[in-house]
Amino acid sequence: HDALPISEIIIPDLTIILTASEETLTKRKIERTKETEIELDRFETGNQSGIELHFLEEGIKRLEKKKWKFSIFSNETEQDFESNPRIASFLIREL
Repeated sequence: HDALPISEIIIPDLTIILTASEETLTKRKIERTKETEIELDRFETGNQSGIELHFLEEGIKRLEKKKWKFSIFSNETEQDFESNPRIASFLIREL
């Protein structure tokens, strides 16, 4: 199945991205495995978090060239987790 060309995609007014470091993502996956007792699948092992972050960054760069608007928030800490929704709500109201 072919993807739509970017010219046919309606660009949103704002895209909000939550991100964290490779170390934090890997740590969270390990914690989730301990809590749920469900093992990581083949897409979650090894350096997968680093690979995912690389492709996320590349995708953002490509979309920015197409005038896609992003707000990127760190979601590293509990404080980030608590404050991000308030900041995002403010940005959305300002649209």
